[in-house]
Amino acid sequence: MAASSITENICVNDPKLLEEYAEMLDKSDSHPFGDYDYPDTEEITDVDEIRQLLLNGIQKWSKGDL
Repeated sequence: MAASSITENICVNDPKLLEEYAEMLDKSDSHPFGDYDYPDTEEITDVDEIRQLLLNGIQKWSKGDL
């Protein structure tokens, strides 16, 4: 199990933090992908707009901005 490797060397002196940590582990087990609120999105169908969006991503990636 993946959780066993991350709990091997944890030392917690605050009972409240320990309780919060245990709750997070329980939640991650029951909802592994979380509950996300996705922003409203708009479908892009214009070829030139898609091309520009992809080029902007490549430029950011090449500069290390991502």
